[in-house]
Amino acid sequence: MRKEMNIKIAALLKEYQAQNKIVGESFFKELISIVVKENGLEDYVQEIFVIPKGKEEESEYQKYMDGLAGLFGQAGYEAETKRIVIYEKNIHQFRKSEVDKENISDTILGINALITQSILHELEHAYQKKQVALGTDMESSILKMVTFDGPESSVSYDYSPFERLAEIHSIEAIMEVLSYLPKVDSNLFTYLEKCLKETYQKGYDFRTPDGFLTSQEKGIFSGPFEQYILYHGGSLENTLAFVSSLDDSQKLLYGLTIPWEEYQEKMASNFSRKQ
Repeated sequence: MRKEMNIKIAALLKEYQAQNKIVGESFFKELISIVVKENGLEDYVQEIFVIPKGKEEESEYQKYMDGLAGLFGQAGYEAETKRIVIYEKNIHQFRKSEVDKENISDTILGINALITQSILHELEHAYQKKQVALGTDMESSILKMVTFDGPESSVSYDYSPFERLAEIHSIEAIMEVLSYLPKVDSNLFTYLEKCLKETYQKGYDFRTPDGFLTSQEKGIFSGPFEQYILYHGGSLENTLAFVSSLDDSQKLLYGLTIPWEEYQEKMASNFSRKQ
């Protein structure tokens, strides 16, 4: 199913590439429709709200602006309202700046692909909502462990398994989508690979958010997963018992604490072809 979905998204991007056209509201809605249908998200995404260019100051759009601030004003998923919100001006500007900075020669495809990844990231959050409600697989179980009430702070956001997995899955998805296109600037793949590696690395440290050293002398690399639980006042007892059965690749994916040598080995293995 995922392959079929990504082939459809690739065809959509190819259409805009052929027209030399930057994606807009009609693309956003068609993309979301494809993903919602393929993943059975009809109960989790019921509205698409686009803030059009030039209309940001109008009163009907103002209430959405604060909620988007933490995401560079690009896009967001509102779980309570089951709404995807996209700030068209900012998502265009932010992604164009990345394309320019990374010297991606096919500007149109570069911008459109990165915008697609941003929207796929938000749709991952909708899928996570479904996983927490109905899922029985390993990832669903992991997410259920870290489902806490209350808003995220900037610190907990950085350690969030929800954000980590949404970013990893959406980057991997857009890379697969691009693999179905006949010609893609290598700089675009290089940039996406760099973003993916940085996401895998994010939150790993020998220190906790409170500044206390972990067991560095034992070669243990503190993962963001446990730090997220501790930040929210949760207990690691059940977590440690559950994750003991995971291999090192799974631990790295979910952001779990891992021996330093294994961390280095898995990162080298995952990205050896991407250096």
